[in-house]
Parts: sequence; C-alpha cells; structure tokens
Amino acid sequence: MKTRSVGLQKFKKLGKRLWIIMDDKDSENGQNISEELLAVEIITKKDNAFSATGVNPHIPPFTAKSLDDHWSGERNHNDEYKGYTKEQYAQRAHDLVRSATSANILGYKTSDGAIVRYDKTTKDYVKGYDTGVATMFKLRGGEERFKSIMNREGGKQND
Repeated sequence: MKTRSVGLQKFKKLGKRLWIIMDDKDSENGQNISEELLAVEIITKKDNAFSATGVNPHIPPFTAKSLDDHWSGERNHNDEYKGYTKEQYAQRAHDLVRSATSANILGYKTSDGAIVRYDKTTKDYVKGYDTGVATMFKLRGGEERFKSIMNREGGKQND
C-alpha cells in the first residue's frame, strides 16, 4: 500500500474566499499521483455569517489586552460588576454576545458586522466582532437607549 501526503502548493485569492490548492503526492518519491489538484475552500473572516438574532458560537472571547483594558485599564468597567472576578466578567460577556435573542435578550448586527446583545434584566450591553468581544458594560437608559444606539449604528435585527 502506498502512503500519500498532501503538501501545500500555493494560495490563490478569489473574491471573498481563499482557496488553498494542494497537490496529492506519493510520500516515497515525491511524484504526483494524480494530475488533479485538490481545492480546499477556507472561509475568511469577512465571510463569517454571524446572525443578528441567532446563536453565534464562533465569536471569540476578549483578547487578554482588551480584557485588561476593560476590567482595570482605561475603560474600567469592573466597578459596574461588583462581586465579579475579571474571569467571570469575561465569561459573561462571551456567553451573552454568542447567545440568541429572546424576550429578555435584544440584539442586532451593525453595519460593520459587529454583533450586539442587550440583557434587559441585568442591563448588560455587549458588542463582539469576528476578532472577539469588544466591550461589555451596564447600559444606562434601558431599552430606549439600546434602540437609539442600534439606529445610530445602522443595526439590523434580521439576517
């Protein structure tokens, strides 16, 4: 039985999708087994289909730098989250931004692709991108303020 390995040959950018072209090679002598190239499509970050109202499991958490900045740095929201540790704050933000909307959780997608969620009970407002959670804080002004921000950001509540 011959063993085969797949080696990277080249990258080719086509529109919003990145194609990686690979050769199927015989591992014993490095020769092509087939003239046919295998194409593997990798969806780039711009293609992530985040939902305005559904579950978004692929939004990453805060980066360490951003979390430090929001917990005890320049933006400092830790005074709004008494009884929370930095890790609990980060987990709450990550859970909320990835959650689906409901009667209690409002949400939208901004014109620049951010996902926003607002918990009417806790007043938590969170925003996340394909690069991670951007912020979470207690929104003053309630649902009316949430809708005002949504309108200002060109938010859409449908996908």
